[in-house]
Amino acid sequence: MAISTSHPRPWIRLLFLPLATLLVWSLAWPFSGPLAQAQEFRSLAGNFLVATQELEDPNFAATLVLLAEHSEQGALGLVLNRPIGQISIDQLAQTMGLTGVPPGERAPAGAGGPVELESLFALHGNDLEVSRGLVISDQLALSPGIEVVAHLADGGERPKNLLFLFGYSGWGPGQLEWEMTQGSWHHLPADLSVVFDPAKLDALVARLNTENIEL
Repeated sequence: MAISTSHPRPWIRLLFLPLATLLVWSLAWPFSGPLAQAQEFRSLAGNFLVATQELEDPNFAATLVLLAEHSEQGALGLVLNRPIGQISIDQLAQTMGLTGVPPGERAPAGAGGPVELESLFALHGNDLEVSRGLVISDQLALSPGIEVVAHLADGGERPKNLLFLFGYSGWGPGQLEWEMTQGSWHHLPADLSVVFDPAKLDALVARLNTENIEL
């Protein structure tokens, strides 16, 4: 897979979906935004989204998504339970034209969603600060993968927790709110202790998928 070395757009506000994609959604969508305007908006940024059996999109079957940003302009999330294994950070650095990462340096990686699969993101604790990072909570931040790899290539200290993600999950204005009214998603406060622990994450997803509970 070729990795994009350009910064996803724009970081400080929201990774908006391509205009053509949003236009298609606005034409095909039965409620296309008015629902969100009819009630007071409440941001769910920092929450987990849990796909229900009502959600027919195979990209999100049995997924747990960390909602990184959510505003009236749309939402950005990262699927946490689509692991692809450990990846070599020094090889990533080489594909980006960077050197200096110790050979054998590895980190877990996953598929963050179906949008811009060539883009690399890094989810990490707030013990790492990069110039274009997005603070999700007082314990968690999201950064362009190239900036984290560049930080490590320059001899910077590796954050205690680090997860690379290819692609992201995006919703246009009002889309997530509409999907929730259709019963496609539950939401609950994010348990940050499970984000970087695959065993705890798997256990949480299994429990949420088998227990008949109201979240």
